[in-house]
Amino acid sequence: MSPDPVITERAFLRRAADRSLVLTELGKMAQDKASSDHVKRFGKQIVTDAERTRKNLAPAAALLKINV
Repeated sequence: MSPDPVITERAFLRRAADRSLVLTELGKMAQDKASSDHVKRFGKQIVTDAERTRKNLAPAAALLKINV
């Protein structure tokens, strides 16, 4: 018996959203605490990418009636 695709999609979206929140926090920490400008720029890019990911997840999450 195969898993319910809606449950699988919801789990995927929740995991992706959770991970993007973690990456956002780590990127902010890198920007705030790093002494290297290279690491600070990398942290900023991580935040930008993670926020874009959450924005891209929003339409699918809305269809499945979950918050991301």
